[in-house]
Amino acid sequence: MKLIQKSQVLCIVSLAIVVSAILVSCNKDSDLLSDFIARDTNQDLAANFIVDDNFTVIPGGSQTLDVLGNDNFSDSQEITITNISNPTQGDITLNEDNTIEYVAPDSASDSVLDTSSDSTPDTSSDDTSSDSTPDTSSDSAPDTSSDSTSDTSTDSTSEIIDTFTYTIETEDDNGELISDTGNVTIVVTTDPIPDTDPISDVVNGDNYLFTDQAKNTLRERFENGYIAGPGFNDDIAHVISTAATFVSDPDQYRPVFGELDFSQSWNGEINNSGHSLHTTAVYAYAIDDVSIANTVATELLGTVDANDLYTSYWNNSSTLRWDNEDENHWVMSTKAKKMKDSYYFIKNLQTVLTDVNKVTIEAWFQRFAELGYNALRERMPRYYGANWEFNGISKFNNEGIYPPEYGNPKPIQDGLGNDLFTMSWAQDNFNNRNYDIIAYLHSWAVGANNLEIEHWSREFFKITIKYGLFSDGTFWEMQRATDDDPTKGVYYSWVTIGEMVEMAHVDAMANHFPNDRLYDYSTTEGILSGSTNLTAAGYAGSSTTDGTTEKSLLTFLTAQSKYLRTAANGGWNDVRFLKNSSNTLIPLSTVGTRQPSAVPAMANLYYKSQDLEDLYLYNTAVGYPPKVSIEEGYMSGVADEDSGPWGNLIFGSMWYGQENNFFN
Repeated sequence: MKLIQKSQVLCIVSLAIVVSAILVSCNKDSDLLSDFIARDTNQDLAANFIVDDNFTVIPGGSQTLDVLGNDNFSDSQEITITNISNPTQGDITLNEDNTIEYVAPDSASDSVLDTSSDSTPDTSSDDTSSDSTPDTSSDSAPDTSSDSTSDTSTDSTSEIIDTFTYTIETEDDNGELISDTGNVTIVVTTDPIPDTDPISDVVNGDNYLFTDQAKNTLRERFENGYIAGPGFNDDIAHVISTAATFVSDPDQYRPVFGELDFSQSWNGEINNSGHSLHTTAVYAYAIDDVSIANTVATELLGTVDANDLYTSYWNNSSTLRWDNEDENHWVMSTKAKKMKDSYYFIKNLQTVLTDVNKVTIEAWFQRFAELGYNALRERMPRYYGANWEFNGISKFNNEGIYPPEYGNPKPIQDGLGNDLFTMSWAQDNFNNRNYDIIAYLHSWAVGANNLEIEHWSREFFKITIKYGLFSDGTFWEMQRATDDDPTKGVYYSWVTIGEMVEMAHVDAMANHFPNDRLYDYSTTEGILSGSTNLTAAGYAGSSTTDGTTEKSLLTFLTAQSKYLRTAANGGWNDVRFLKNSSNTLIPLSTVGTRQPSAVPAMANLYYKSQDLEDLYLYNTAVGYPPKVSIEEGYMSGVADEDSGPWGNLIFGSMWYGQENNFFN
């Protein structure tokens, strides 16, 4: 069953603030701007508005509709649905938790039909702009353009259009009772909605990862062999070998999504060797192998069918901390993202999935996004204040320095042993685990044209640059340094920046915000040590701004490279130290221990910087050490850091030397 939700924002205008709602065209041909309330960042607004809902349901199917999930109120706990109208076709029941159970009619008999050959419902009206997608919108509907046969011109499709309304009551921030009514439209159909993406001949599927030009280069690498240079893995040969193993036993490492403890995560129920599915999906895509694509598709469907996301555990998962080791949702999130990317690599190549199968898989990806978004959206205002994604953060919790029992709040010293940075506890939400979740949310939202979640994810990216990154590019996650592993913080910073680079890559490929791309975002904003504008007591951490130096993803990448070079070559690895518990200064050098290439290589597809190319190819002429293959990382099959964080970049040779095939 596939759930699609579109939106038009209805806004309340404060007497003191003029709020403009920008309605976006429903066609991807036009620039996508924003589907949220534009608010004055210097003033406070208690935003209360209803967002209309669109869903798609299979005939005879039932679905629990969370019609309040995309509505925005200052206190969602006080909202009550007071009335629902009768639908024109199906049956509905109002549940005690303010959700609505909808049961679709079994067939088109005695129903109003749309029998046009294009099964896309008419969403051109203001109520259902297809780019005004709230947090529960679905992934793009199945694209069957590649599945067309000679008789498609004579086929006709049918769908049932069902509608009803719901009325809510709540109190605004002044204690005044307000009431509003939302409209719900349901399309009952088994037919897919065509993908009208005008750049689908350039960008693969709906995950916005690859181009046709890059695919051709990758095909040549599989045909002729390829190693990026001395010290690099032969991951092309490894992928070919792994594909044969996967095809022989595709469900051997099928993951389990659910209540997993720490020991069950990446080498347990979500096994490291399961990465073979994802490398095999890319291999099938690159060489256009339908048979292998069918094996991947069948296993993806089997995985989805075996992992119900509507159990009591998952229904209550928004109450859990997704970045906590007790739950390991961050591990599951990165696995889900690789599953989603793999699906879109082979979706238009495989021939075994029915339209209903595609709807099932895509609805699973949507459900996982809804669960993750609900969990993080409920948590983040505790740390950043209400409506932080619109107005900017109004507080920065938790206060104080980073607790020494959890990490090292002063992980970097100079040659004299003086502390260079103090990390705050408030910076903890910018951790790599949250980014594992947010990278999935952003990737799904971009493909689904869900501008609410896309905007939310982009704003989290931006506040990370503002408050988690210092003016010289040092990242707060250096606090992970230990006596046994002084540069552990560099490793985890690479994990986080890997997720951020992938977000920026997808953002630039989709080009929903051509004048505000994440790759181009830079700021001098931050928080000053001792300031009280965001904290009750004086801010305990080091200042994340000097007032003049621009910070960006690129400055973050540049700083990471400095742990591989000496000061004479523009680096830090002989001038920065960790003072261990014995007061011995240990150089912060990652030479021979952490030398990633895939992450800066992906970033350089956009930046096209000689400095980044020198980094990922380890140009010794400019002070880098020779490249060595590092076995560090998880869920990448070979524990190879050049598969990206958690293997999210699948394998390095997809990205090396591909600068001419992207963003030209």
